[in-house]
Amino acid sequence: EESYRLVASAKVEHYLDEQPRGYKHGQEVDLLIWQKTDLGFKVIVDNKYPGLIYEDQVFQYIHTGDRLKGYISTVRRDRKIDCTLQPTGQQHAEGFAEVLLQYLKDNDGVCDLGDKSEAEDIKRRFQVSKKVYKRAVGDLYKRHLITVEPLAIRLVK
Repeated sequence: EESYRLVASAKVEHYLDEQPRGYKHGQEVDLLIWQKTDLGFKVIVDNKYPGLIYEDQVFQYIHTGDRLKGYISTVRRDRKIDCTLQPTGQQHAEGFAEVLLQYLKDNDGVCDLGDKSEAEDIKRRFQVSKKVYKRAVGDLYKRHLITVEPLAIRLVK
């Protein structure tokens, strides 16, 4: 019997290809946020492959159905794709270094987050990991643009 009603299913797993090909670390991809899990967020990569963004890699509010640019973190041996919303490694730190430099200029040359600051404080203020923050601080320090203190960084005058 036909009812002429619309029907939809949230079970998308069997429509996705489980064998991702050709992805490299750091490659930019299109992500669709699919489902929240205990580990983080399941995503659909380039409308074809299942992936995952781990909770500790999320530095912004995201919701099921959001479409975002993301980056390949790892294609694991079990062919699962780990993703991140930020460029990976040094590439992200270099971009964030310029953001941090502008923050210092806008705030009288001082940031009250230093080497010994809590990761959560850094994440809350800048939406980046402590690792990325420290890389950016290191980059600015090597360029002799800042001085580093345990609980602050200062713009060199």
